[in-house]
Amino acid sequence: MDEAMRRYLSRQITGLDRMREPRDEEFAAAIVELEAFCEEGGGVPDWRSSDPVEASLGSWLEGQRDVERRGVLCEKRRALLEGVLGPRWVSPS
Repeated sequence: MDEAMRRYLSRQITGLDRMREPRDEEFAAAIVELEAFCEEGGGVPDWRSSDPVEASLGSWLEGQRDVERRGVLCEKRRALLEGVLGPRWVSPS
């Protein structure tokens, strides 16, 4: 059973609307940092950047893309990423 199915069944069995995602606070902090980066005109952060702040944020974003590709990114996190970057968050532009 994959992680997405496990979460779905767990919600159905327990009646919980939302299970706590691991590291919610860290994710929220990264979203705030991503918003600030974009507002400063940085565009989509690139993990290959020579700027350490952009590279770190770009690496985090690549990690989120990987989670999405595996089909285990929760809807709440997907919506937050789309809220900041729109549909372009899924693939580098």
